[in-house]
This record gives sequence, structure tokens and C-alpha cells, in this order.
Amino acid sequence: MKPWLRRLLVGRSGRPDKLITAVVRRDEPGGWSLSWVGDGRWPTELRASTLTELVEQASAAVTDLYARYPPVAGAELQFAIYPWDYHRGPMFAVEKHDQLFIARDELGGGHELQANSLGDLITTAEHDYGADSMLHWVR
Repeated sequence: MKPWLRRLLVGRSGRPDKLITAVVRRDEPGGWSLSWVGDGRWPTELRASTLTELVEQASAAVTDLYARYPPVAGAELQFAIYPWDYHRGPMFAVEKHDQLFIARDELGGGHELQANSLGDLITTAEHDYGADSMLHWVR
């Protein structure tokens, strides 16, 4: 059966795709939640009290998922982190260097943030740019 026909009839394909995207949002009244986007199979939705905990749970869930299938060359997990309603502010690309998180403006504004945790990175972004930014991290 053609992959497009299978997706039409039964939904997403039966194995994980090369790219899995985790869409992360702040929960009300607190904590974080995560849903998945992609063409293939992905883990169940997740919730955690901290952003760091949620990212670690998601990473482990994706690792477990890929382990159940034949290798997918070049597979990536990316996080799209929306701590607030994203409108028009900077879109930060996150990199981790040892224990330091560095976020640079993907839209070319020259903005850069640094923090020791993802949670602190969110706090710094909120302090410096208000509630108009989002973070993108390919892990």
C-alpha cells in the first residue's frame, strides 16, 4: 500500500519518521505539556512540573521509540518551545555547550541569551523580551 494512502486510511505511518517535533507549552496553572508533530509514529503526550524534566522525558521516550524499529538515518528530535503566546518576537535557536544553554536569534536580530538551565533561559527571555519569543532546539 502506498504511504500516502495508508496515512489517509489509518492516520500516521507505522514507524517513526526522520524528524519528530515536540511542541512544548506552559500548562495552566503550572508545569509544562508536550504534544508531537510528524508524519510517522511518536510517543504519547507528556506533562511535567519543570521544562527540564519534560525535555528529559521526551528525549527518553523518543529514544525508546526509535529502538523498537530499524534504524532511521539522520533522525532528529526538535523542540519548539512556546512559553507564551508567540506573536512577533525573537525566535531563539538553542544550543547546549557543557552545562550552559545558549540561545541565538534565528531571525538575525543579533540577540543572544545564556543560562544554566532551560527554565533559566525562559526566565531570561521573559525578562529581556517580554512574552513575545519562542525557542527552537534540535537535540
